[in-house]
Amino acid sequence: MGLREGIVAAMADRYHRACLETAFINGHVIAAAAQMGGQLYNTSRAGAALVVAAGTWLVVARNNLNYQTVRGGFHRYDGQMAETGKYAGMYLGDPDIDFVQLAASQGVKGQRATTPSELAAALKRGTEVTAAGEPYVVEAMIRRIGAGAESKWHEGFKLSERMQSRDA
Repeated sequence: MGLREGIVAAMADRYHRACLETAFINGHVIAAAAQMGGQLYNTSRAGAALVVAAGTWLVVARNNLNYQTVRGGFHRYDGQMAETGKYAGMYLGDPDIDFVQLAASQGVKGQRATTPSELAAALKRGTEVTAAGEPYVVEAMIRRIGAGAESKWHEGFKLSERMQSRDA
């Protein structure tokens, strides 16, 4: 058990190599992408067996397109974000990260699950694939809950537009 997906991924990889058993990682979507990308690549190349819920990795990425815990904390301050429903930096869509395609870019197969039955089937498939010695990614699309969950507001930002307005 650990708090940083990058470190946890390395620990799971070493566990698999030492015990020759499938390891399991449950990673939050953005942290998993940002912190485990290199480790997923390394374990894929090494053929490690991991179940990553975020090699023989079964990676499960829980994707709710937002920093739910942080947004909830901001909401509890009962300030401007709560009043306006605009939680700066919390919505992680537009564009959405596709973890199945991200995994495919590193030679790892996977599938997206949007319902409980799809998740059960994806986990079964992932377990079969990892048992055969290959990594697998399951992207589990989960709903946002709590205060501000419905907010998809995010600051639009295009560097080219900012540069043009600066130069005008």
